[in-house]
Amino acid sequence: MYDILKTLLALTLFYSHSIVHPIAKRILRVSKMANCRCGMETTKLTSWTDRNPGRQFLNCSRCGFVRRVDPPMCAKVLVVIPGLIRSMNRLEERVAIASAELWNYQLMLFCSWMFFFGFILTSKVVEGSG
Repeated sequence: MYDILKTLLALTLFYSHSIVHPIAKRILRVSKMANCRCGMETTKLTSWTDRNPGRQFLNCSRCGFVRRVDPPMCAKVLVVIPGLIRSMNRLEERVAIASAELWNYQLMLFCSWMFFFGFILTSKVVEGSG
């Protein structure tokens, strides 16, 4: 259970600091592992597809070697984790939209204050010259 929480936390931190292509979002690089038969260092990856959420495997980028590291997860986890990830993605989209709206409101407020101060300054200049 601790490993799942640690992996979900790493996933959250990974996604919160970068914009990732939807296909690349399904795999999170974890760490470097032992050497492959071809001599290249393998990479330990975690799959986040709907069929294999949280399953770790070793992968060699040179020869294409793939080996599962951990046993399959229980059926409940296969339902819960993808649901949590979809929920997290929806919330991140809502945060992005809210941030854009906030920026628009701040820009409108700034422009209205500039207009207000411009109006005050021009009315004082007109009063002073008349």
